[in-house]
Parts: sequence; structure tokens; C-alpha cells
Amino acid sequence: YVKNRWRVGATVGTFLSGELQDAEVFTASLAYKPLSWLGGEIEWGRFYGLDINGSMAAFNFVYEPFSYWRLSPTLILGGGELSVGVQPKQVFDFKKETFFNYGIRLNYYLGRNFVVRGEYRGISLQSSSDQSGTSEELGTWSFGFSTFF
Repeated sequence: YVKNRWRVGATVGTFLSGELQDAEVFTASLAYKPLSWLGGEIEWGRFYGLDINGSMAAFNFVYEPFSYWRLSPTLILGGGELSVGVQPKQVFDFKKETFFNYGIRLNYYLGRNFVVRGEYRGISLQSSSDQSGTSEELGTWSFGFSTFF
């Protein structure tokens, strides 16, 4: 599995903090690892809550220093864009904003071509409509799988 360069995956999780707290998150990703320990990942997702929904897209660098271990920790660093769609009962300071994210993922390699993964991410969202320069801090956890080839 160390030699396989391409990965396709999906995750499900929830926002733990911030104005999007308790919204469910669903993502799909495509990753390429030119080195066994370093790669890039394109990710697209949707989130749904009681009073809100939206989408997000990101590019992440993925650093997996112990990729040859069956249970392997991974660091994630990236950024992207978050778009809030429907918010009938709440008024947020953001509609479509860029964000910076960082996180830790734990990969468990199942056999030949499958990975089960769990992760926590912190997301720093800077509102372009806010002149004071304040940012919203969000946290998410997710659980998912990947296959590689």
C-alpha cells in the first residue's frame, strides 16, 4: 500500500464548535501521493443542520511520516472556500468565505486497498464582510474510508 499513489475517499462527521455546531458534514476526496509520506488532497463536501446548509471545497497537504505502519498518524494542512446556503432562522456574518484548516488523521490500513480513517480538524474562517478582522473558529470530527490504486 505504500507504493499506491492515488486515493479516493469519503467521510461523514459533524461540526463540534462555532456557529455551525451540530451540522452534519459529508465529504468526498481525491488524493495523490508522489512520495510515500507526502501528498495533496482535493476535497469537496456538504453540510446540513436544522437551520442551515452549505458546501465547502479545499486543497490539503497530507503529511504521513509513518505510512508503512498499519495504524498511521497523519497531519493535514490546507485551505479552501466555505459557502453557506440556507439560513432561515439565523443570521451569520459569513456567506461565502475562505478558510484555513489544520488537523490530525489516524489511518488504519485494512488489507490491500482500503483505509479506515478518523480525523479532527480545526477550521479558521475569516469573514470578508467583517471590517474588524475577527475570525470564526470551527472544529469538526469525521470518520470514513479510502481506497487506493
